[in-house]
Amino acid sequence: MPTDDVIHQFMECLRSDEDLQRTVKMATSADDVVAAAASRGMEFSSASLVRCFARTLMEGSDEVVVKKFDELGWDAGEILWFLKSFGTGS
Repeated sequence: MPTDDVIHQFMECLRSDEDLQRTVKMATSADDVVAAAASRGMEFSSASLVRCFARTLMEGSDEVVVKKFDELGWDAGEILWFLKSFGTGS
């Protein structure tokens, strides 16, 4: 099964599994989310998860991508740090 399909399967599982939701809410990294998925038998890499997330944002309508971005709850400092460090490898 292609990686994006496994990630989407994980997202479907996440919608209905309250224990998994609690685990993912406590995740502080992509690796933590990948470990949660592995606990349900779904294997994918952290990089694949992040790329799938980024593609999902990039392929949505303007309204949807802005809404999804805003829902992440990032503050201005986090956004500025990301923009400053993007492309520097840090």
